[in-house]
Amino acid sequence: KEMSGENGFAEVSTGPAVSSGATAVMHIGAVTIELSNEVSQDLLINIAQMLNEVKFILDNPERAKKWGLHIPNGMLLYGYPGCGKTFFAEKLAEELGMKFLMKHGSDIGSCYMHDTEKNISNPFAEARKNAPCIICLDEIDGIVHQRCKVEEADNVSLNSEVNEFLSQMNNCGKDNVMVIGTTNNPSLIDPAILRTGRMDKLIYVPLPNEKAREEMLRLLVNRVPHDKDINYANVSDACEGMVMSDIEAMYHQVILKCAREDMDITEDMLMVAAKDARRSVYPANDDNDKAMTIKPADTRIKGFTMAI
Repeated sequence: KEMSGENGFAEVSTGPAVSSGATAVMHIGAVTIELSNEVSQDLLINIAQMLNEVKFILDNPERAKKWGLHIPNGMLLYGYPGCGKTFFAEKLAEELGMKFLMKHGSDIGSCYMHDTEKNISNPFAEARKNAPCIICLDEIDGIVHQRCKVEEADNVSLNSEVNEFLSQMNNCGKDNVMVIGTTNNPSLIDPAILRTGRMDKLIYVPLPNEKAREEMLRLLVNRVPHDKDINYANVSDACEGMVMSDIEAMYHQVILKCAREDMDITEDMLMVAAKDARRSVYPANDDNDKAMTIKPADTRIKGFTMAI
C-alpha cells in the first residue's frame, strides 16, 4: 500500500464492505477477507457498519444536513499487539476515499510547556482544511493517558494536554473529521475520551484465525518466486497463535534464506519456519510459565483486559 500525497495525506478509493449470514466478508480492493468465528465476525460486521454509515453521510450531504447527521467523532480499535489495528485504520480511509493523517505519540509530545497542546491542535486544524479526513492516533494510550488529581500529579501539564484533546474531539464529526485511536492497553486511556460523542465506536481487533492467517500467507508468498503446490491451509495451522506481525517476521526469515540460496519458497520451508517462529502472544499452556489465557469474549469492552 502506498500512503503518500500532498501534506502527508493519502486518498484512495476501493470496493465496498458487506456482511451477511453466518459469515462476515469484507472486500478491500482485489482482496476478500472472510471470517466465520464469532469474534472475527464481530470485527468485520462492526467495520462494515461503520463504513456504510460514514459512506451514506458523505455521499448524501444534503440529506445528512436535512436530518442533522454527521460522521462519528471517533472510533477506538483495541486488541493485542501485531493484530493489524493500524492496517484497518488505513484501509478504512482508503475504502471511504477519505484523506488519512497518521500521528504517533512522538509527533505530539514535547518537552516545552504548552507545546504539546499545540501539537494536538495542529493535526485537527490540518484535517479540517482537508476534510473529509481521518486522523489516526497510533498507541493513543500514550497520548491521552488518564488524568490525575492536580494535587497528586507530578506534572499538571498532562491534564491540560488531555483537556485540549477533549476540546478538539468535541463535534469534530460535524467538520467531516473522524479520529481513529489504536491501542493494546485501553485501560490507560482517560475515561472521558471513551464516552459516546467522542469515541462513538469501541471495536476489538482479535487474534487472526486460520482463514486470516492463510490469506496473509498467500498474499506474502505471491510476491516472490515460490512453489505452486504450497498448501496454505497446512501452513496456517502451523502458524496457530501467531499474530500478523509474527507471520511477517517468519516470512522475512524464509525469503532471506531463499535470496541467499537463489531458490523458490517451498511449503517445507514455511512449515519449519512456523515451528521455530516466535509467538508474541502465548496461548494458555500449563508447561509454559510465560503463558497467558486468551479469552476473546472476556477481552471485549468489559474491563478492557489486555494481558500483555
